[in-house]
Amino acid sequence: MGEKKRRDAIDKLNDVMRQRMTAPDHRLKPSACLGCGKVLDGATVTDGRDVKPHPGAVSICFSCGHIQMFADDMSFRPLTDDEIYEVAGHPELVMAGTVLKPWRELYDLRDSLTPDQVRERLLVIFKAVAKAERGRNRP
Repeated sequence: MGEKKRRDAIDKLNDVMRQRMTAPDHRLKPSACLGCGKVLDGATVTDGRDVKPHPGAVSICFSCGHIQMFADDMSFRPLTDDEIYEVAGHPELVMAGTVLKPWRELYDLRDSLTPDQVRERLLVIFKAVAKAERGRNRP
């Protein structure tokens, strides 16, 4: 896999991830992720619905995958024990937890990986997506 093909493969994965998030991007008051501290200023629903973020909605950090809740002022707050129990195993959270971190790592390292390393990581990510999709489609 040459340099152009490697970059094209990563760009294709990037496009696939963007297509998963087909709903409009909603701008928010900038707030720091509770997991990694990255300042986040937007939210997108990953299942294609146009649902605006609201207090009590779950949020997943795109950078680190941390699961948090929107507070009344639309900043982030930790989930309570009951909320953690309620969202555990939710198909969208499983998908995000499975895919986001390795995808971000691949994207961030794309210039330093060999073609074989890119291919190996892409294969792992695509298998994870397929497995998560199968789990989401179960009754």
